Amino acid sequence: MHLCVASHNLFKQLKQNFPLRYFYGESANAIKIQIWVTLIANLLLMVMQKLFVHHSSVSSVFLAWIIHAAS
Repeated sequence: MHLCVASHNLFKQLKQNFPLRYFYGESANAIKIQIWVTLIANLLLMVMQKLFVHHSSVSSVFLAWIIHAAS
């Protein structure tokens, strides 16, 4: 049961921090790469939030950078 709650929280966090508008490729490999990149970016965001005191400002800057890099 704990794993189910943890995965639910992870996907909720991903949906909030990284809104998915469309996939950048049509192949299964392209979609897997996009998912892995999102997971890695989320991990980096979590590490940065743990390291810095100003959680909201760091996440806002990082999110803006991710959105800019993705477009």
